Amino acid sequence: MATKTLKKQKNGYSFRIRVYDYVKGRNVQVFRSGFKTRKEAEEAEYRLRQEYVPKEIKKLEKSSFESVYDEYLSKRKKEKKLTSFYNIIPSLNKNILEPFKDMKISDITKQHFNRWYKELDERNLTIHYKNFILREMKGLAIFIRKNYRIDLTFIEDEPSFRDDEFKSDDKKYYTIDQFNTFIQAVDDVLYKAMFNTLFYTGLRLGELRALTWNDYKDTFINVEKTMNTRIIKHTGKPIVTVPKTRKSVRTVTIPRQASSSLIEHYNQCKLKSGFKSSWYIFGDSYPIAENTIRNRLRYYAKKSNLEYLHPHGFRHSFITALYQLGVDEMITSKAVGHESIATTRNIYTHISNKQKDDVIYSAFDSVKKED
Repeated sequence: MATKTLKKQKNGYSFRIRVYDYVKGRNVQVFRSGFKTRKEAEEAEYRLRQEYVPKEIKKLEKSSFESVYDEYLSKRKKEKKLTSFYNIIPSLNKNILEPFKDMKISDITKQHFNRWYKELDERNLTIHYKNFILREMKGLAIFIRKNYRIDLTFIEDEPSFRDDEFKSDDKKYYTIDQFNTFIQAVDDVLYKAMFNTLFYTGLRLGELRALTWNDYKDTFINVEKTMNTRIIKHTGKPIVTVPKTRKSVRTVTIPRQASSSLIEHYNQCKLKSGFKSSWYIFGDSYPIAENTIRNRLRYYAKKSNLEYLHPHGFRHSFITALYQLGVDEMITSKAVGHESIATTRNIYTHISNKQKDDVIYSAFDSVKKED
């Protein structure tokens, strides 16, 4: 490819071109030399025209992760109370700085982040603590994108950690009898359909909120996406992504108990003006808010004289009910979309141990205590 900007010199070829510098907002002149052949010079000129990066950006890209991390902390220091700020520093240093300390920010790839995410997920930490670290990591990624023009949106878009196992502080569930008491207190068609679906399918809250009428097929639901708790800035729309794990994509059977309430809910929805099958099942063109769901759960729990059960507790209730009904752990694992059957087995073991403890504890109720 011949070019008028290319010149032959004693020591090879050189070229001089003008390219647009998006930092300065104008065209700038760029000179390159030292090419052994004309073809090398032409190819270098073509690449430069296509991929030119201003000097200021190149300089920023060479910044170390540690120096940018320190800048980010200076920003965070202004946003938090001093006592709170200094309390979180050890955690951030250990969980964010140390894994990336020796890297340049431009070298961070999705593979690096996925490895970091996996290691954090496998540590014996609470879900709350893991999500705190992840939020700070996302904040740092946003800081880098805005100030260093490096795209780390694969970090920003990562969904929060989810808890699929029973933790020491998270063992609550409704028995079938308790749920029947609860659902009798629900006097709204929408919420009756929603809570029946949660209890009888074991869906995660994000999966439930992401469902549209296109996913509903009479006796089953196609689970192919989930809804992030975050929303897209400027548009206010929720972030809908593919599920976190491959096995979370599944077809979920709807038992008769939930199917009838869904049909009643559908018959009401299709009468609304502008109804489309692309509408969210629990919402319309926009999904129902998480806080709204939690508030209604509190209201109906109080109305039915039951303890409040958070949305994920309905998933535990579903797994518990299947165990008590003698459903094989492999079938349960597929139904709830566990990545590993070991997760289901751990929950089954927990339920079995709890039932054993309850039996032993109550076995002596009839024994008269000696004075």
